[in-house]
Amino acid sequence: MRTKRFLFVLARSLEGMAGQEWLDQVLTFAAFDQPVGVLFIGDGWRMLAAAGDGDALSGSRLIEVLSLYGLEGIWAAQASSTGLADPTLASGAGLIAIPESQVPALIARYDVVFGWNGAPDNATAGLGAQPPAGLGGT
Repeated sequence: MRTKRFLFVLARSLEGMAGQEWLDQVLTFAAFDQPVGVLFIGDGWRMLAAAGDGDALSGSRLIEVLSLYGLEGIWAAQASSTGLADPTLASGAGLIAIPESQVPALIARYDVVFGWNGAPDNATAGLGAQPPAGLGGT
């Protein structure tokens, strides 16, 4: 039986317990030797580019934590119009900056995709497993 590959997509900033729960999910899958990747898009990318205020879930500190767990990859996608390119992030602890146009191909490499929209009223409202198109829920 083939091991499923998991991609966690972060489209919002991580804050408080909800952010910690997201990080716990990623690290739990990785700790059990599951093939895991993380993709930062939209506000998730902006969170990485923002200067950290000592919070373990901000910017380069988050990338350092994720890198310790042997993830398949940590990607940050941005629209070229955002002007948020930061070469120091791209050269840091394993973060790979990709153009937004490459996101569909990256997602297609994974069997299960977990999205995070950071709904503040319910810590788990933003989490949901979605198989990439064409996999029919496998």
